[in-house]
Amino acid sequence: MVYSTTESPVHLRRKALRPDLSLEGRLYAIGVPAILNLALPSLLVTFLNGLLAAFSESYVVVLGIYYKLQTFLYLPANGIVQGMRPLIGYNYGAKEHARVAKLYQLTLGMSAVIMAAGTVICMAASAPLIGLFSSNPETIAIGQTALRIICLGFVVSAVSTTSSGALEGLGKGAASLVISLCRYVIFIMPLAWLLCRQLGPTGVWHASGSRKCCRPSSPLRCIGRVLALSVADAPAPPEGQQRRPPPAAETGRSCWAAASKTQAERSGCWEPQPGCEAPLAGG
Repeated sequence: MVYSTTESPVHLRRKALRPDLSLEGRLYAIGVPAILNLALPSLLVTFLNGLLAAFSESYVVVLGIYYKLQTFLYLPANGIVQGMRPLIGYNYGAKEHARVAKLYQLTLGMSAVIMAAGTVICMAASAPLIGLFSSNPETIAIGQTALRIICLGFVVSAVSTTSSGALEGLGKGAASLVISLCRYVIFIMPLAWLLCRQLGPTGVWHASGSRKCCRPSSPLRCIGRVLALSVADAPAPPEGQQRRPPPAAETGRSCWAAASKTQAERSGCWEPQPGCEAPLAGG
């Protein structure tokens, strides 16, 4: 009713509401890996619970507590990554590869700071953190050991989480899925099973911590290769045509004089500011 009674620059037509298999295929190529990335942690937790349940229920409780605490740490980092994705996509589509690299580095740095803060907190206050969820001395002792082992991989995990988000922003959902598969299935599950047989339940904590360090250089190389190929495939600008300089807002200079040139011209005191275009004749 609102659409039919109000004016809108967007008009819907039935003949335009037809499925586009090519477009839908590109959407699912990005969306399906993102869906699987959200499902893989649940698969991993189920597998680890099966390993720990053979020793004691206290270990299963500690694993659940750890993932609750981990949420407070990873939610801010994931929020930054979510904000990075569309920005990387826009700049990648505009061939602004330098901005893409800068966005990735900035997001990686912010995520690493959050993870470093979480590492310090877990090392210094592991017992009180576990005590928020349980008063059982055995559970607190087990959880204290688990947190101090797992948190050693927090900072390195910022590389894989940021890289997965960046690859999805670049439209490389399959590459992002490969990173997640290595972190949650291919690398961690066999390692957890092996260490659990050798070290007991403590081996699961070591496997969980080492999973976060799973080949951090691989996603960096993948992103670098994507940008390098894009630069190589980008068409050269026509001869004699130069790249448009960045607007004054990006150089930190003000264009307020240009915005109010009409009033300033009347007083005869208008002068173009650095980074602003001079007025055209008759304009």
